[in-house]
Amino acid sequence: MTVALLVVIYLNKRYYRILVDLTKKEERAKFWLNFSNVLLLLVPLVFSMTIYPDSLFGVTSQFKWGIVGLVLSLLVLGGIMVIYIANIVEKD
Repeated sequence: MTVALLVVIYLNKRYYRILVDLTKKEERAKFWLNFSNVLLLLVPLVFSMTIYPDSLFGVTSQFKWGIVGLVLSLLVLGGIMVIYIANIVEKD
Protein backbone atom coordinates (compact mmCIF):
# COMPACT_ATOMS: atom_id res chain seq x y z
CA MET A 1 0.00 0.00 0.00
CA THR A 2 2.88 2.35 0.76
CA VAL A 3 4.39 1.73 -2.67
CA ALA A 4 1.07 2.60 -4.33
CA LEU A 5 0.83 5.79 -2.28
CA LEU A 6 4.37 6.78 -3.28
CA VAL A 7 3.51 6.18 -6.96
CA VAL A 8 0.40 8.36 -6.64
CA ILE A 9 2.39 11.15 -4.99
CA TYR A 10 5.14 10.92 -7.62
CA LEU A 11 2.81 10.94 -10.62
CA ASN A 12 0.26 13.47 -9.34
CA LYS A 13 1.62 16.74 -10.78
CA ARG A 14 2.93 15.22 -14.01
CA TYR A 15 -0.25 13.29 -14.69
CA TYR A 16 -2.40 16.33 -13.91
CA ARG A 17 -0.58 18.44 -16.51
CA ILE A 18 -1.06 15.72 -19.12
CA LEU A 19 -4.74 15.42 -18.25
CA VAL A 20 -5.31 19.18 -18.49
CA ASP A 21 -3.64 19.14 -21.89
CA LEU A 22 -5.75 16.21 -23.08
CA THR A 23 -9.13 17.17 -21.66
CA LYS A 24 -8.78 20.95 -22.20
CA LYS A 25 -10.67 21.58 -18.92
CA GLU A 26 -9.38 21.59 -15.37
CA GLU A 27 -12.60 20.11 -13.94
CA ARG A 28 -12.31 17.05 -16.19
CA ALA A 29 -8.61 16.73 -15.43
CA LYS A 30 -9.30 16.82 -11.69
CA PHE A 31 -11.99 14.15 -12.06
CA TRP A 32 -9.71 11.82 -14.02
CA LEU A 33 -6.82 12.47 -11.65
CA ASN A 34 -8.96 11.57 -8.64
CA PHE A 35 -10.37 8.53 -10.44
CA SER A 36 -6.84 7.39 -11.29
CA ASN A 37 -5.60 7.92 -7.76
CA VAL A 38 -8.42 5.85 -6.31
CA LEU A 39 -7.76 3.13 -8.87
CA LEU A 40 -4.03 3.13 -8.14
CA LEU A 41 -4.66 2.81 -4.41
CA LEU A 42 -7.58 0.37 -4.29
CA VAL A 43 -6.58 -2.21 -6.91
CA PRO A 44 -3.27 -3.09 -5.18
CA LEU A 45 -5.12 -3.22 -1.86
CA VAL A 46 -7.67 -5.68 -3.26
CA PHE A 47 -4.94 -7.80 -4.84
CA SER A 48 -2.95 -7.92 -1.60
CA MET A 49 -6.05 -8.84 0.42
CA THR A 50 -6.36 -12.09 -1.52
CA ILE A 51 -3.47 -13.50 0.54
CA TYR A 52 -3.74 -14.00 4.29
CA PRO A 53 -0.28 -13.58 5.83
CA ASP A 54 0.20 -16.50 8.23
CA SER A 55 4.00 -16.43 8.00
CA LEU A 56 6.84 -14.46 6.45
CA PHE A 57 6.08 -16.16 3.12
CA GLY A 58 2.52 -14.90 3.38
CA VAL A 59 3.68 -11.32 3.91
CA THR A 60 6.03 -11.44 0.91
CA SER A 61 3.31 -13.01 -1.18
CA GLN A 62 0.89 -10.30 -0.09
CA PHE A 63 3.44 -7.64 -1.09
CA LYS A 64 3.96 -9.37 -4.44
CA TRP A 65 0.25 -9.36 -5.25
CA GLY A 66 -0.03 -5.70 -4.22
CA ILE A 67 2.74 -4.84 -6.71
CA VAL A 68 0.99 -6.93 -9.39
CA GLY A 69 -2.21 -4.95 -8.76
CA LEU A 70 -0.31 -1.66 -8.99
CA VAL A 71 1.35 -2.62 -12.27
CA LEU A 72 -1.97 -3.75 -13.75
CA SER A 73 -3.58 -0.46 -12.68
CA LEU A 74 -0.80 1.52 -14.36
CA LEU A 75 -1.13 -0.54 -17.54
CA VAL A 76 -4.89 0.01 -17.67
CA LEU A 77 -4.50 3.76 -17.15
CA GLY A 78 -1.77 3.84 -19.80
CA GLY A 79 -4.02 1.96 -22.23
CA ILE A 80 -6.87 4.38 -21.62
CA MET A 81 -4.56 7.32 -22.27
CA VAL A 82 -3.20 5.77 -25.48
CA ILE A 83 -6.72 5.27 -26.81
CA TYR A 84 -7.69 8.81 -25.80
CA ILE A 85 -4.58 10.32 -27.40
CA ALA A 86 -5.19 8.31 -30.59
CA ASN A 87 -8.70 9.75 -30.80
CA ILE A 88 -7.38 13.29 -30.37
CA VAL A 89 -4.70 12.77 -33.06
CA GLU A 90 -7.28 11.42 -35.52
CA LYS A 91 -9.48 14.51 -35.03
CA ASP A 92 -6.58 16.88 -35.79
